[in-house]
Order: sequence, then structure tokens, then C-alpha cells
Amino acid sequence: LISRFGKALPQQTQAALSDVAQALLLPGTVGSAVGQVTGALVGALRERRQTVRALAACVRLAPLLESEPSLEALSFYPHLLAFELHRLPEEKKVTPVIMLDTFEDTADRHRELERLLQRLVWLMPNCFFVISGRSRLQWADPALHGALDHTGPTAWPGLSTTPSPVPSPRAGTPGGRQHLIGDLSPEDCDDHLARRLVKDGQPLISPEIRAMITARSHGLPLHLDLAASRFLEIRRTREPQPADFDHTFPALLARALSDLTPEEKTVLRSVAVLDAFDLDLATRTAGFTHQAPA
Repeated sequence: LISRFGKALPQQTQAALSDVAQALLLPGTVGSAVGQVTGALVGALRERRQTVRALAACVRLAPLLESEPSLEALSFYPHLLAFELHRLPEEKKVTPVIMLDTFEDTADRHRELERLLQRLVWLMPNCFFVISGRSRLQWADPALHGALDHTGPTAWPGLSTTPSPVPSPRAGTPGGRQHLIGDLSPEDCDDHLARRLVKDGQPLISPEIRAMITARSHGLPLHLDLAASRFLEIRRTREPQPADFDHTFPALLARALSDLTPEEKTVLRSVAVLDAFDLDLATRTAGFTHQAPA
């Protein structure tokens, strides 16, 4: 009976019951074996109980153990780490800080790598993630439903976008968790422009022009750099004036493109279809043998 009953029990319990059966078959050793058998049985039951508790508390543990170790399955394993961190005693609990820099490098047509990284963030809510990149995280955009696991403002309330395409300086979303690095203060903008172009130790761009560029840039570094490039282009033929920079970013970009030579425009159109390029590739793609236009 013990043998048949033991087949239905976990391996640890079977081993303990086997010890009990052997002890019962040897009457002379029953007294001395009671302590050992009881200890083995209790230990096995405790281990079994801990396993059951772990399976009950960690809802993804059993499916992960049963699944094949594919990339898709392994991408859910961070949940186990988060679960272990959660189970730490209060005096030993910590908040790991995880840095993900140059996040724009994950961009591709199907967002496959981004989907895996988003899953990592989602499965580890007890960790502090710092994600930096050139572009705003779009996870709160419902239009990405299907491309990523979790999308929309409900899933990511701190990543909702601002109504204006170009936010005003220092006008972040109240309580938002996304901070635009490009949102420079007017003082930072003026300092950047003053240091951007220097001649004989003095700023090449006058204070009046710097003030105009700063007011129109909304603190966007790309606007500042583009305005500085346009300043140099205008300076080739005449002295730049503040009115030359009284434009929004799209208008400034259009004016900068209109100043390009035909060869430079050819290079720009050629590299526009590439995900990444260097000087040699840009030159070859445009069909030139010299790198000057690039």
C-alpha cells in the first residue's frame, strides 16, 4: 500500500516514505530511526510546501519551466528576477537602477528589439529604468497596438505626449515621467550659440541674433545647430540679420535646404533611404567620386 501510494507523491516525499517502510520492516531499529525518518519526511514536506508557495505566488514560473528556451520564452525570465527581488526581506530590499542609452538604435520597421526591451521594463516594475535617446518614447501611443505588448496612456500614463508638437521651454507634462533633453532654457540656448561659433575668442553670432534664434528654437538643440549653419551660409555673401532667423523650425529647415548646392541635394536624397551611413557610403550612394558634396 505504501509503495503504491508513494508513486503518486513527489520524489522527495517518496524518498521519505521509503525510509519509513524500511524502518517498519526492521522492528529493532524502529525506535532509533523514528527521529531520522521524521526529519526526512518533514524536510521533504517543507521543501514541497515552499515549491507550491513559489508556484502559487509566481504565476509565470510554471509556464516558463515548461516552455522551450526560445528567445520569446527567455524574454519573460526578467519576471523571475523581479519576483525574487520582491521576496527579499524589508531590510535587504533594494531598487536596481537600469540604464538604457541610445535607445534610438533599437528602432526598426517591426520594432522587434524594442518590443523585447519594453517587455523587460514591464516585467520589472520594482526596478528603476532610465531610458535615454534622441526620440521620445511612443509607448503611450494607442496606434502602436499590436507592434508592442503594452501601449496606450493607460499602460504608460507617464509617457503621454504633449498636445503641441514642439513644447515650450520648461513646460513639461505635470507628473510626467518623460523629460525632453532638448528643452533647454533660454540661458542654455544663448550660451550654446555663443560657444558654437567663435572668432578671436569672441562669439561670432551677435546677441540680437542669438536672442531671435533662442526665442524661435523652443530650446531644441537641432534648431540651434541648424541656425548656426545657416548663419555661416548667409555670412558668405552678407552680414546676417535677426530677421533672417525669425522662422519656425520647418521654415528654417526649408531655407537651409534651399541653400544647398545641386550636388549636396543629390547626396541628401540618396542617403535619405538609408538607415545609417558614413562619408564613403554617402559619396558612393550619390554616385560621386569625390567627398566634397557629402
